[in-house]
Amino acid sequence: MIAGLAVAVAVGVFVANDRDKPGNVPAASVITEVRWQQAVIDLPKNSDMPCPTGRQHMRPVQSGGALASFAWAPAGDRGQKLILNSREIAYGDLTGDGEPEAVLNILCSDLPATALRNGLRGGQLLVVTMRADHSLSGLGYAGQPYAEHPSFRVENQKLVAQVWYARTHLNGASYAVYAPAHTRTYQWDGARFAQTAGRTSPLLLMSMEQSVGSPVQLATIVRDGAPVCPGRVVQFEEHGLQTDGAVYRVTSNIRPTDFDQDGNQELLAQVQCTGNGGTFDSLYLFRQGVDKFVVLDVPIANGGQYVIHDGWQAKGNTLTVNVTLRGTGETRAYRMIWNGKKFENSLGAHQQA
Repeated sequence: MIAGLAVAVAVGVFVANDRDKPGNVPAASVITEVRWQQAVIDLPKNSDMPCPTGRQHMRPVQSGGALASFAWAPAGDRGQKLILNSREIAYGDLTGDGEPEAVLNILCSDLPATALRNGLRGGQLLVVTMRADHSLSGLGYAGQPYAEHPSFRVENQKLVAQVWYARTHLNGASYAVYAPAHTRTYQWDGARFAQTAGRTSPLLLMSMEQSVGSPVQLATIVRDGAPVCPGRVVQFEEHGLQTDGAVYRVTSNIRPTDFDQDGNQELLAQVQCTGNGGTFDSLYLFRQGVDKFVVLDVPIANGGQYVIHDGWQAKGNTLTVNVTLRGTGETRAYRMIWNGKKFENSLGAHQQA
C-alpha cells in the first residue's frame, strides 16, 4: 500500500547529467527493479490531464528534501510535462497474466516550471507494464484527474485507490472544498481502467466558492426534553443557511477521520446554530451516505450548556475536547471513546432527524 500522499510540487532546477541519458541507464529485467527517475516510458494517450504522449525519458528533479524522489519528462519550460514521485509506487498483477504492473502517482501540467514552483496538487494514477523486451509501456491512466490519492494498492487484480479532493475543477475553474477522502475500485477491461466500485463524485460538506455543498443530515439538538435546534436535511452555503427560524453555519473546525479504517473518511465538524436561545456550537460526526452526509453521532450536542474550545483532536478512537460548562465556568478536557457505533461519555442530547 502507498500511503501519505500530499503532493505539493514545487519543482526545483532541472539539471540533466550524461549518466541520465537514454542508453546509460541499465534496463531492469523485472518491473519492480526499474529506476523510475531515469525510466523510459511509452506514455498512452487517454489521460484527462495535459499529459505528454509517446516515448518519454524521465529525468530527476534536481532538488533536495521532499523533491529528491521526483522526476519529470520532458525537460524544459514549454509543453506538457509528466511528474512522478518514485517513492509512491504500488505493484501487482492488474491484467491477469501473472506478471506485476506498476502503479505510479503522477501529475501532468502544461504550465512552465516557474509556475510549477508555486505548487500544484493532485493528479492521476498511471499503470505501467513491462514488455517481453523489458521496455516500459503505459497501459492506461486510472483515478480521477486533479484528485489526490493518499493511498492505493493492487488487490485481486483490481486497483483500489483512496481519492481526496482538496479542490474540484469545474468548467476550468478551481474550487476549494471540504470533501472527505473515499475509496474507488478500478479494473482493467482490456481497453481502459473502468471504475467498478465506490463513489463517482465527492461529497462536499461546504464549498468556499460554490453556492452550496452536498445535502447534510442534521440532528435535532435537545435540552431539558425540548428541541433547541431542529434537525433537517440542509445544504450549506458559504455564509450559512436559515431554516425553521434557526441559522446554521459550518465553522472552520473540521477534521477528517477514518474510525473504521475502510478508506471512506468520516468528518468531525463543528456546526453552529443560532436560534431564539442564542448561538451554540455542536460537534458532529458525519459519514458519507449514498447522496448526502449522514449523522453517525453528535459527541457534543450543545443546547447552550457548553463552550467548545478550538484545538480539539481525534487520535485513534479517542476524541479529546476542551469544554467550558456555562453553568459553573469550569473548563476541562473531555475524552470520548468511539466504540464502533457511538462516542462514550458524550455531552448533551440529540435526536436523529
